[in-house]
Amino acid sequence: MAVGAASRAEVRVLRVGRGLRGAYMGFGNTAEAAHDAVRGRRRRGVKTDGAYNRRTGAGYVSHKDGDYVRVRRRRPEGVECVPLLVETFGGLSPALTGVLREAADWRSNKLISSEYDETTWSARTWLTFVAQRISVAVQLSMAQEAVEALGLSVAADPRAR
Repeated sequence: MAVGAASRAEVRVLRVGRGLRGAYMGFGNTAEAAHDAVRGRRRRGVKTDGAYNRRTGAGYVSHKDGDYVRVRRRRPEGVECVPLLVETFGGLSPALTGVLREAADWRSNKLISSEYDETTWSARTWLTFVAQRISVAVQLSMAQEAVEALGLSVAADPRAR
């Protein structure tokens, strides 16, 4: 699988219900919804089988086209649509970890001179550098979401008075 940078990255916040699965397994509340949104899902069973049961694997699952169904049908060389998830507390999905490791291998896990200027003393490999950048971007995004949800102004610091 080739690793390449997309000309445009699409970042979406998935708002999913709070289920118990997320309390017991990593990405329990987000991975399935993200997979369905990006890649879609195949129909399994028939409607008379009843609701799908994760424990037994029996039941009906409806068909859903993913958001990138046109790309997947054309199957351009070296292009694969995969949901790359980051949890709020810093967890990276297995798919994202795999892509980062492939990219690190391609880069020989080394920083270029301009990246040395941007990084901290604790990130002296490309993989740790990128993981820190992703972490900072996620935390800034979550802070922005919190500010907007609370209706606070981001133009000025209210403590400045």
